[in-house]
Amino acid sequence: MNLANQIVFRKLKLLVVFALFLFFTNSTFSQSLKTLIKQGDEAMADNDYFSAAQIYNRIILIDSSNVDYQYKYAEASRLNSDMDIAEHWYQKVFKKDNAKLYPETTYWLAVILKSKGKYKDAKKLVAKIKRAKIRQENN
Repeated sequence: MNLANQIVFRKLKLLVVFALFLFFTNSTFSQSLKTLIKQGDEAMADNDYFSAAQIYNRIILIDSSNVDYQYKYAEASRLNSDMDIAEHWYQKVFKKDNAKLYPETTYWLAVILKSKGKYKDAKKLVAKIKRAKIRQENN
């Protein structure tokens, strides 16, 4: 085997090893995320909102772009009375989802804003809820 073939062969071996590493890392990561989601959901079902919020926080650190994870974290934080975190994640869900998958987001965001003295912002959201209800009744 000449030198050029040896170099190509080494690069190919490295590529295969790297691909296998990525495959196994991804499956382990996916499994741990599924486990965390299950643990968070179980904590919510047991009304252990503190633990649920901690677990969903770990999930958010892994994948903060998923609206389902954002909503679960906001819910657990609200039920754990951590209104700053709940407000932050409800805002993200509200902007991304626009009350389609999670229509109650608008309500809870308005409640949190009102409790924090942000009356104008809360009033805008309440008006949005009223408009949506009127549209729903007219259809």
